[in-house]
Amino acid sequence: MNNKINEIIELSNKYLSRMYKRYYPFIPERAEEDIIYSIDGEAYIDLYSGIAVSNIGWPNPRIIKAIEEQLNKFIHMPSIYYLEHTARLAKKLAILSPGGVLTKCFFSNSGSEANETAIAIAKRIKKVPYILALHRSFHGRTYYAVSTTGQSNWKIGISPYAPVVFAPDPYCYRCPLGHKEYPDCGLSCAKYIEDIIKCEVGETIAAFIAEPIMANGGIIVPPKDYFKEVKKILEKYSIIFICDEVQTGNGRTGRLWGIENYNVIPDIMTTSKAIANGLPLSVTMYREEY
Repeated sequence: MNNKINEIIELSNKYLSRMYKRYYPFIPERAEEDIIYSIDGEAYIDLYSGIAVSNIGWPNPRIIKAIEEQLNKFIHMPSIYYLEHTARLAKKLAILSPGGVLTKCFFSNSGSEANETAIAIAKRIKKVPYILALHRSFHGRTYYAVSTTGQSNWKIGISPYAPVVFAPDPYCYRCPLGHKEYPDCGLSCAKYIEDIIKCEVGETIAAFIAEPIMANGGIIVPPKDYFKEVKKILEKYSIIFICDEVQTGNGRTGRLWGIENYNVIPDIMTTSKAIANGLPLSVTMYREEY
C-alpha cells in the first residue's frame, strides 16, 4: 500500500468510531456507472450497488443536473413551509404505493428513522406496547430499529431493548421448525405467529414488522404464500403490518416494491437507500385513516 492509503487508514482508525467496520483496505476516489476506482488506480465492479443504494449508477447525469439546479436555489428549508418538491414526491409515491392505498408520507433521512417512525405510528394508533418481528431480520441501528432486529451481533451490549417478541424466520433452506420442505410444511412458520399472539403477549401487539426478503439475514426469500398467511392472522387480531422496503424497494426485486411479489398490501411501508441513489432520504408511507 502507498503512503496516502496508509495515512487515510491511520486517520480513520485514530479518529473514527470503532463501530465502523471495514471489510477491505480499499479507498474509493471516484466512480463511473457501476465501476469504482480506488486512489491507487484500480477499477472494481460495484456488486454491492453501494449496499442497495446505487440503483442507477455513478454519477448519473440527470441526478447531478437536478442537484445542481436545487443547490442554486436553496439547500435547506424547514418543514414549517409548504415545499413544492416534497409535495410532488409524496403524491408520486402515494400513486406508486402497493394498491395505491398508502397515501400519507413522512420523510426522514435513513431507513432506521423510517422504521422508527413506522413503529411510532403503529404504537400511537394501537396504544399497546409490543412489536412482533422475525429472527434473522434487520431493521436498522436506532432504538426501535435495533430492538426489532433479530440478529444478536447487531445488539450486543446495548440492552435493554424495546418490548419486542420474535417469531421464527421463513427460512426454508434451514427451517427453524425442522421441516424438510415447502409446501409440505403447511407454512408452519407463518402459523406459529398466531401461537405467539395467543400464548405470549395476547392483545398487546401493535404491529408486525418484516422485510419482503431478509437482506442482512442472508437474502432469505419467504415462500410465495407466507405473507398472505401472515396478513390473514394479523387482520384477525387487528395488528398493523409494517413492511420494511429499505433494501428491497425501488425495483430491486423486479417489482417496484418487494412485497408486490406476494400480492399483499401492508398498512405501513418504509423505504430509503435507492430512493435517492445516495442522498439522505427515507419515507414512511401509511394509510389515509392513520
